[in-house]
Amino acid sequence: MNHEEELKRLLADFTEDSGFRDQYGYIVHQKKENKDAVMKPDGKGEATLYTAIAVIAVATGNYKQDDWDKNSANKSLEELLTTLLKKSWGNKDNLGRYHPIRHPEDIDYYKYRNDVKSRMSPLTKDSFGAIVAGSYYSYACPNSSQEVRKLARDLMTKWTEYLILFQWRTHSIYIENEFEYVKDADKKIKYKYIYSDNTLKNRKSYKGTGSFMLLPHEIYALQNVAAHLGIATSQWNAWENMTPELKQTFIDFAAPYIAQYAGEALDNLLQSYKGAFPYSIPLGPPDWSLGKINGVFTFEIPSSIRDQIVTSFKEAIKDLLREIVRLDNYNDYQGDELLGILINRVLDLFPDVLGRDSWRTILTKSIQQVLPWITKSGWLEALTFIGSLQLLKTQSISSISYTLWIYAVECEARPEMKDLLKTEEFFSYLRGNENPNSLWAWIAEDSGRVSEHLQLFESKDWNYWWRFAYQEDKFNDWLKKPEDQSNEIINQNECNNSPRLDYLVLSGLAEKGAPVGLTDTLSDWWGDFMKLAGDAANQFINNLTAEIQRQFSQAGYYIQEKINEVGELIRETWSNTLEYTNEKFFQGNLIEKSTWNPVGILIHKWAKIDGKVIEEFWSETGDLLERITNHIDGSIIEEYWKQNGEIERIIFPIDGTLIHEYWNREGEKYWKGVWSNVDGAAENMIERLIHPIDGTLIHEYWNREGEKYWKGVWSNVEGAAKDMIERLTERSDGTIEKEAWDGAGKWGRTVWNTAGEVIERVGDLLPDLHWPPW
Repeated sequence: MNHEEELKRLLADFTEDSGFRDQYGYIVHQKKENKDAVMKPDGKGEATLYTAIAVIAVATGNYKQDDWDKNSANKSLEELLTTLLKKSWGNKDNLGRYHPIRHPEDIDYYKYRNDVKSRMSPLTKDSFGAIVAGSYYSYACPNSSQEVRKLARDLMTKWTEYLILFQWRTHSIYIENEFEYVKDADKKIKYKYIYSDNTLKNRKSYKGTGSFMLLPHEIYALQNVAAHLGIATSQWNAWENMTPELKQTFIDFAAPYIAQYAGEALDNLLQSYKGAFPYSIPLGPPDWSLGKINGVFTFEIPSSIRDQIVTSFKEAIKDLLREIVRLDNYNDYQGDELLGILINRVLDLFPDVLGRDSWRTILTKSIQQVLPWITKSGWLEALTFIGSLQLLKTQSISSISYTLWIYAVECEARPEMKDLLKTEEFFSYLRGNENPNSLWAWIAEDSGRVSEHLQLFESKDWNYWWRFAYQEDKFNDWLKKPEDQSNEIINQNECNNSPRLDYLVLSGLAEKGAPVGLTDTLSDWWGDFMKLAGDAANQFINNLTAEIQRQFSQAGYYIQEKINEVGELIRETWSNTLEYTNEKFFQGNLIEKSTWNPVGILIHKWAKIDGKVIEEFWSETGDLLERITNHIDGSIIEEYWKQNGEIERIIFPIDGTLIHEYWNREGEKYWKGVWSNVDGAAENMIERLIHPIDGTLIHEYWNREGEKYWKGVWSNVEGAAKDMIERLTERSDGTIEKEAWDGAGKWGRTVWNTAGEVIERVGDLLPDLHWPPW
């Protein structure tokens, strides 16, 4: 199929061999008794329905114009709307009033007294939704002409005036005993006195009174569309003629659903009810840099309290709706009163940080925006649509198809209903029931399914299917009819063609896009909410400031404690000596303590980290002077820093030795000495390591096993054997050995006896004796 070709074929005048628009301007089927017969219009009983769907297809396709739309859409809409406005009315009564009909040539026959009478077949409400939708889209389309909009408005005006006059019935001029029925041989229900021919042999299929009576959700949809078109509707009462049984059915279906939906919306709101307001409370003079208590006033509704509020809110909605319907006094409960009662039911559960009156204002404003259907009489409309959508699951396939248009225009005119109805859940039900109706897929925003079905249509010839897709068969059954005719034998000499309205209307809707839900929910009330929260925060901060300053003045210090995100206790202390101390505790044990002087310089820090206790001291100018580390094994390290970059460290290991280190002393990058005891006397030195600034390395030992003294000198700090340039050893027997390397392959060794006499000299080099200084 091709979209433009199908539009042209759909709107072409009916001739002997083509076209689907008959002499009155209606869209009908083609039919001929055999291949040699003349083509005739068929399906006149659905002519008004098909014509209204054609209006929807053209109007929605005109939202985004192609060449055909620019040249032909408005002209076609004018013609189709004129047919619905002028031709779909007949059966003039004694007061000169005309009533809705299916088609001027779709005739009912019946016997009245001794004569055979006739009338045009009254229009059942299955066409009504499509008429309303066609008017809405024709009027709302941004590319519609003024003439199209006027015709759409005139059509809705005519329908609203008629339905109000005849109490929401599309047919009310009954013949005698009209609604009696019988079952034929196939057990199909037929009218007892109404026939399709003047011989009174073929009874027409039975249509009960419910087929002509609008239900409340259909009235609401009409009301919203009429209001959108500028037609006064404020005095309508959609529930006025509803039976108590239907009201109870609606409440049984809808009350739990509404409560759940409203509860979810309220829960989302409650999660938004939070704020953070920083503050700074001064202590002491203004130039005391750390003499301020900084904090953040935060508030939010804890999840446990939020759950209580939501649960109470949902139960209140169910109870109130059921009670209102039970007592039949819903007119006494407009939405504002209902909302007020609901808010009163939950106010006591809110934390008192903002106050009851502030919470009431916040709740009222935010719920009115997030759940606008709960104000005025919107809750009744919501209840009606939810209940009717659940009831629709029990209805016939054709009812599911034609009722779609009521939900479509409701979602278009009332965006909040789009969110509330959750049409995706209903479409999920249809899919599970072998009826993935593409039109319901569109409103449920299943774009993948819509695209799949459009491709399906486009892959077939225009006359592949001889029936409208969205009517009496489940979609999956309709899909396989041409290939599986076990349920219906088609005479191969008979030619039945259906206009591809199903393809065209789905294409138009897909191009326009699904109805848009209510998305902007945090605009107006959020500013008011934050203002009220800010007022509460300011009051809290003012009271806190006065109390803290009073304590500081009287006690000479102020202590503040708080728990951080990892469960540690943080204790802050401000003293009147202008010192600030920060302590950290874990499981009751001090793990860190820091003190700052009046100008904000850290002067002392104590911390217990990984089994070590580290204490640091700084000068008043911020220079680190000393660090003491107590290891878990009992050893102690003291480190000292000087302003010129020199560093000194003293270590007291647990074995009683002493380690002394220097960095950046004059002439040395690093110096280390090790003593056998803590007095540090020269005679007790056992090891010395020096990194001179020339890049060499000197390492010395005293009293190692078999040696009184050992010294090694390397050309660099790596200390590798290949880089050694001197080695001196005094053995336990008093002899001395000295070796030297020049790095160019030359080597020499000298050995002295206890008297200092050379007793051996070998190699290229002749090292002299330079005894280490003590």
